[in-house]
Amino acid sequence: MKHTLLFLNALLMVSFAVRAQSPAPAVSPPAGPAHVVTYIEVAPAAQSTVAGLLRRYRDPTRKEPGNVRALALQRIDRRGHFALLETWTDQAAADAHKKAAHTVMLRDALAPQLLAPADERTLKESAPIPGPAGVEIPKGAVVVITHADAIPPPNRGTDLLLPLVDASRRDHGNIRFEILQQPARLNHATVLEVWRTARDAEAHAAAPHTKSFRGKFQEVTGSLYDERLYVVLE
Repeated sequence: MKHTLLFLNALLMVSFAVRAQSPAPAVSPPAGPAHVVTYIEVAPAAQSTVAGLLRRYRDPTRKEPGNVRALALQRIDRRGHFALLETWTDQAAADAHKKAAHTVMLRDALAPQLLAPADERTLKESAPIPGPAGVEIPKGAVVVITHADAIPPPNRGTDLLLPLVDASRRDHGNIRFEILQQPARLNHATVLEVWRTARDAEAHAAAPHTKSFRGKFQEVTGSLYDERLYVVLE
């Protein structure tokens, strides 16, 4: 009996050792489009330089295989804050883009201008997005990007956000309204809105369905509802 127990103990130890040494299973990237939002902060004196760099990066990016959308944005109230919004047909196209010459050029040219490392978020659609993501945005439009972080489980936030999408797409002046999620942290969502004018964006913020959503989301939020308003760099 004693020998049997010792033998079983040895087998268990070998089993644990094999598991510890085995590599973790590879996680496949989510199917479907890959959305990438990159937040960039630079000193006020570098605004013009950085705006030019982003334009020179955006134009060749739009011509790459698999690119659906490439927008360079400048924050309205903090002109040293920029964002890049890209949509790719799949993760493979987004990964290939990182090695492109103009991507490397931008990374190197931005480095001395940054106040903090660029914050890149790769996102997936939480609900089907009607129409092409690359729809033309008219001059004077306002782009709103919001980080909405809800306490787990993941569906706690999306259960509130998805009804907001349907109502907001019917609001006057709405061009796009999308809910995107971080695949590794599904309770972290990015709300993307595009409005024809600043007045349309303000009317939406004061709409009953928006105020109702904000009240309900406040009860489950895990951090500040971080809303940022941008204009598109021409």
